[in-house]
Amino acid sequence: MRAWISAKRRYPLAAATVRDADGAPLQFEAAAGSKPEDGSGNNGTGFTSNPHFVIQEHNLTVRRPHEIVFGTVASAEEVQRRIREILDGPRPLSVELLM
Repeated sequence: MRAWISAKRRYPLAAATVRDADGAPLQFEAAAGSKPEDGSGNNGTGFTSNPHFVIQEHNLTVRRPHEIVFGTVASAEEVQRRIREILDGPRPLSVELLM
């Protein structure tokens, strides 16, 4: 835990969230192949407004939910299975959890 807090202090973007210009959480539209000129309003990024990184000092000093996941493995095969689950499973990252 101390190593993670230390890393966030050294690299503050690790603790950032993504917000719109007004500070509200961003909405993401998963529109495949969207381009700024397509009229979708998502500026070609999938976001409905321009994203901004927000760093709150408090988030640099605490562990937020889901930042670190603990588990137990009993064998090398189970390690490989967990790696596949992480790489092929649902994406754990979001505008609230960048890494």
